Amino acid sequence: MTRPVPSWVLRPVILAAAVLTAELVAQPAAGQSLIATTSDDVTLGIQLKNPSLGSAANPSSWSSSLETDLLFRWGANAFMRAGVPLAFAGAEFVDGTSLYLGNVGATFMFGPPGAPSSFLGFTLPTAMNIGGPDLAVLVGLLPSEDEPELWAEDVMSVRGGIIPSFQVSPQAVVGVRIGWALLAPNDFEDLWVYGRGALWGSTEAGPAELRADLVTSYFINSDNEFADKFRMYLDAGAALPDIPAAPGIVFRLPLDEEAREALDFSVGLTARIGL
Repeated sequence: MTRPVPSWVLRPVILAAAVLTAELVAQPAAGQSLIATTSDDVTLGIQLKNPSLGSAANPSSWSSSLETDLLFRWGANAFMRAGVPLAFAGAEFVDGTSLYLGNVGATFMFGPPGAPSSFLGFTLPTAMNIGGPDLAVLVGLLPSEDEPELWAEDVMSVRGGIIPSFQVSPQAVVGVRIGWALLAPNDFEDLWVYGRGALWGSTEAGPAELRADLVTSYFINSDNEFADKFRMYLDAGAALPDIPAAPGIVFRLPLDEEAREALDFSVGLTARIGL
């Protein structure tokens, strides 16, 4: 079954409308993406992502996820980020709009502003469908199979890692991210262990900042086949930091076969502002 209106028609309209909101907020440090810290005491951020899901799901083209963050600086090289993920969706085969709350969480980051070197965080089991049919969870979960703790119900987590980086030129930085996550259901009857790694790079190109991340996640203590345990994505983004609200765009492309069955690609808008 195909969408009644092609996604390539509606997606630019949705993203353009989101700019009105994005101009008031900041690029968050969401998910496995390179954590963005600033010299401001408080930064407010938002990220609106509009996924094109695989054939297993067929929500309306305006269905998206919205991740809102507050980043607090509480020392010369220490930061705390609190985030709330939401997803909303509709479809021609259901009535009403679905609204889903993900797992709220916090991440503590250590390192100079703009160049964190380590992080430690947690998520709380707040995920639930808060309105309409049980559909919006797919819009959050399927594009983020490398981080199920963000959207899965009745799950809490602790995660952390290190982010060594290397200055290769006055404009360019490359690095790696080596991380882990421990997930547990509310009843603590099990423990799921994930290993996570990434290669990333960022550079200045005129007024823009460009970034790319090759992101991987591996479910270590699962009995499933390798293909079911491993996920790989290419994340890319560009932002204009000298423009008010630092508007930017992000893009995610799944690289492994299982991830491609769930997600074709995802595009989104970001912005950031110091308070």
